[in-house]
Amino acid sequence: MTDTQSATPVAIAPVLVTRRGLAHQARAVKVVWQRDMIRFRTDRGRMISSMVQPLLFLFVLGKGLGAALSTGDGVDYSTFLFPGTLATTKYKSGFYGRHSGAPKPGRKEDLELLLRRFVTTKACAKPADASKPMGSLIAGWDAIVNDPVIVACIDGITVGDKPWKGAGTKAAKIAVNQRVCHEAYAGDWYSYALSARAATGISDYQWRAPGEWFAEIYALYYLGKLANTHPMYAWFEESAKDETKASIGPTK
Repeated sequence: MTDTQSATPVAIAPVLVTRRGLAHQARAVKVVWQRDMIRFRTDRGRMISSMVQPLLFLFVLGKGLGAALSTGDGVDYSTFLFPGTLATTKYKSGFYGRHSGAPKPGRKEDLELLLRRFVTTKACAKPADASKPMGSLIAGWDAIVNDPVIVACIDGITVGDKPWKGAGTKAAKIAVNQRVCHEAYAGDWYSYALSARAATGISDYQWRAPGEWFAEIYALYYLGKLANTHPMYAWFEESAKDETKASIGPTK
């Protein structure tokens, strides 16, 4: 004989699903912005260093080199330098901000040491305990070593890795937030927007450094292969008018 029991309906608590849309995204941005601003205000050292470094780039390098260099289109050199300075500052501060400051125990000096190890050797052993160098990073070690900045260092961003090669594939691997940063020569670092590289396909070497870009575009002008619609064409016509070009006419 089998006993059967009727199932008693169980009331299910309703679940509130947040509506998607622009207002929802704006609230999310506001929460993240408020959190970062609180952390920023409580760390005076980070506040000062994050302001001083870009100012040095803009005013010392921008004004100092601006007197000797030309961007080719009449734009002030400091204005030309500003986007790259902003991207480079965000590149570093974003990494430190993600892994240090309350409530995360990681110290900035330990993060700098870790980053230096990965840049130069592409590897770094996890410290045995908190008393060792980089010991403050133990709790968040897995998240830190999988950070996009560290991943880019492992893929190779120093001059020995020749990160400008690879027809854009290498650049896409080491880009962080759509910005490529690499060492062009020993101690000389440059960055550029990944989208700028995706839009052109002249060669790899021009992406090593601004000087190499200029040398290559001048070669194209000299050979008559630079389109006369290119922004640099008029500048070359004016500034290099005494140079003898090849007999090939400019590309339309």
